[in-house]
Amino acid sequence: MILQFMKFLIALVLLACTIFSFMLLRPTGKKLYTPETRLGILNLEFAYDTDHTSKILHAWQADEKIKIAKENTYLDFVFLVFYSIFLFYTCKYLSKKITGNMRNFGLLLSKGSLIAGGLDIIENSGMLLTLSGNQSGFIPLATAICATIKWLIALLAILYVLFVSPYALYVSLKNKSSVP
Repeated sequence: MILQFMKFLIALVLLACTIFSFMLLRPTGKKLYTPETRLGILNLEFAYDTDHTSKILHAWQADEKIKIAKENTYLDFVFLVFYSIFLFYTCKYLSKKITGNMRNFGLLLSKGSLIAGGLDIIENSGMLLTLSGNQSGFIPLATAICATIKWLIALLAILYVLFVSPYALYVSLKNKSSVP
């Protein structure tokens, strides 16, 4: 019982750290929305060539937005540590509460969450290079590919957590009520 509580407490602490680090990103992230960059920093994440990155950099020339974008990207290094570990831990924990293909999928997503964090490191590094004036055609493409794969894995892991959590709770409660 104490072990279960400790695992739950770890998940809560990781969730709180994830939310806190996300909230640190918001003030700088809000400043990056312009008519040309309606998605803020996401525009740079998915800018797959120098034409797109040049338009973004031009839109961010005013009001020190490039400096703000760098600050936001540096803060994202903190966020990526917490979200990737939270999703790893939670997917792994939930997968052990169920059986079958959904268990295997959860274990795969737990490992994938760490890969998403690694891809986010590469993505952030690429964005920092672009924000520093590197106009290589490879960097935006690599950044966009890493961002796409990262988001796909992270969204699948989040959906897994949202959909499996109620079922895992039901199974846990059902098993407790059947014990004499």
